[in-house]
Amino acid sequence: MFDFGHGLFYHDDKLLKRCFMRGTKDIIQEAAGLPVEERVILVDSILRTLNHPNPEIDKEWTTVARRRLDELRSRRIRPIPGDQVFAKIKERFKK
Repeated sequence: MFDFGHGLFYHDDKLLKRCFMRGTKDIIQEAAGLPVEERVILVDSILRTLNHPNPEIDKEWTTVARRRLDELRSRRIRPIPGDQVFAKIKERFKK
């Protein structure tokens, strides 16, 4: 296990040594020290280079989100509290 500092760990040392140059480690350590808001922007920017936005998919997700919001506002469905959702997820992945 490789410790980048700031609580960041990478679990495959061999892959890390093959794939990462010294500069990458420095970038990761510097990024870990950024404020949360800036890290979110950084992560989003990096992910967009891997998963290019697709306007058609974005349009479909917008339609789904609007429908779900309408269902919530009209009380056709009831929201589930986040703590219940996460408890179910933890229980499911315990097995």
